Amino acid sequence: MLKNLTIAVLNRIFSYLPCYIINHTPLILITYWHDFVITQDAFVESLREYDRVHILVQIGWQRETPERARELVDVINEFAEKRPGVEFIFLCNSPREKEVISANGLNAVFCHQNAFIDEKLYPILPNAAKLYDAVYIARISPFKRLELAKNVKSLRLIGWTSPLEKDYFDSVMAKMPQAKWNCSVPSGKIYRDINSAKVGLCLSAEEGAMFVSAEYMLCGLPAVTTRNMGGREHLFPPETFCYVEDSPEAVAAGVDKMISAALVPDEIRQAYLRNMYLHREIFMKLVQGIIDKNGGKICFREQWPGVFIHKFGLRRRISIWTKFKRGIKRK
Repeated sequence: MLKNLTIAVLNRIFSYLPCYIINHTPLILITYWHDFVITQDAFVESLREYDRVHILVQIGWQRETPERARELVDVINEFAEKRPGVEFIFLCNSPREKEVISANGLNAVFCHQNAFIDEKLYPILPNAAKLYDAVYIARISPFKRLELAKNVKSLRLIGWTSPLEKDYFDSVMAKMPQAKWNCSVPSGKIYRDINSAKVGLCLSAEEGAMFVSAEYMLCGLPAVTTRNMGGREHLFPPETFCYVEDSPEAVAAGVDKMISAALVPDEIRQAYLRNMYLHREIFMKLVQGIIDKNGGKICFREQWPGVFIHKFGLRRRISIWTKFKRGIKRK
């Protein structure tokens, strides 16, 4: 209790930008697009003292359509008028996203967000009882389309719900009496609930990388996914998932199919890790290229163990010491 109070007080005293320093000289930051947009004036003020700034942007919600990609251009142009000389590079979750963003004149690289989950946090529990045919970790919101899971015989649901979406929540729960639901589970224990199921569900038609899709596979679960915009399946090894149509019947059949496949959990995990590591390589080469372009002599690969933390600490509680080392204080 005292520890949490101390952290809260220190966080009020030391306010930082929603970003993480990948490299200090030249300054290379990583941030989420939405977080950058809503705090861009704070970025302008806090970055004035730096000569060379490179911002790597994780996109979050999909930008695979030209209309949504053009929204990026408008914000970048506005920011450049206030603080010129900052280079933005968008880390895309699908080849299509890279193509569309690049077509709008922005720097873009296919470098999947889910590659930066710390795999140690999502182990396989070999002796875990498989209590559920499927698990779906998702906000109870219409875009997650939970109703598509209503025919799955046994189901674990974990997800926050908004009071503004109570009608949807009530409708979903009425359709799925077989589901065990919790609003939330401590993040450090979520792997236990994933391990209690046989298959992971990904049912939205549109979102972003969907972190939990990676968490399923790191825990050794195959996935059932609908077609979507956002790129979640681009790290899925081909044999570890199946696409299904947008119907409860198709989702239930997909779950049965993946259960019948009897895939070996550790093989799912190792195959997914190989794809994650490929995108970490892309990231390291990207950062090294920026360092080299600016005349730096650092070997970023050697720095990586001291740089990488789970999700680069974005939208997560991190220690004050890490903020001192890897944060930019707001002016």
